[in-house]
Parts: sequence; C-alpha cells; structure tokens
Amino acid sequence: MQVIIIEDEIPAANRLVKMLQDISDEIDVVKKLDSVESAVRFFKSAINIDLIFM
Repeated sequence: MQVIIIEDEIPAANRLVKMLQDISDEIDVVKKLDSVESAVRFFKSAINIDLIFM
C-alpha cells in the first residue's frame, strides 16, 4: 500500500512513519510533505496513492 504523509511537524511525521513500518512491511511511505503547496505540486503528478495521512 502506497501512502503519503502531509504534516508540518517533522517529529510527528517521523513517529507516524515508524508506527506504519511497525504495523506492516507492505506499507510504503512514498513521500512526506510539509505544506499544502507541496502537496498540490505532488498530486499534479500521475502517482497512484492508496492512503493520505494529514
């Protein structure tokens, strides 16, 4: 499962990545984004994402 994380607090984003890795090896954090602007730019690409954490 491919996921992205949109979080402006880096420690919180890193904790979420760790939690997801502990849950399953099948979860792939494709990208960590720190702003709405960066998320908009990212979503303009043709990448398929299964789940978004905000």
